[in-house]
Amino acid sequence: MKKTNETWSEYLANRNATKNPKNFNVTFLRQPNGEFEIQGHSALMETKTGGSSEWVRVAPRDLARALKMNGITTK
Repeated sequence: MKKTNETWSEYLANRNATKNPKNFNVTFLRQPNGEFEIQGHSALMETKTGGSSEWVRVAPRDLARALKMNGITTK
């Protein structure tokens, strides 16, 4: 999980923090020109601690930047 003095962009770029798969729940809005926009308070990441899990908010701009830099793949 992100440390208190760490920004979301630093956390999403940190290979040690993201070596395990993470679940994200994001709501996109498609603009009339075809571009996608992440809805502000709808970007969430699931954090698992022991046997429990919770959804925490992620900064949508930092998540969009990470998606743009790393791309999206399907499995």
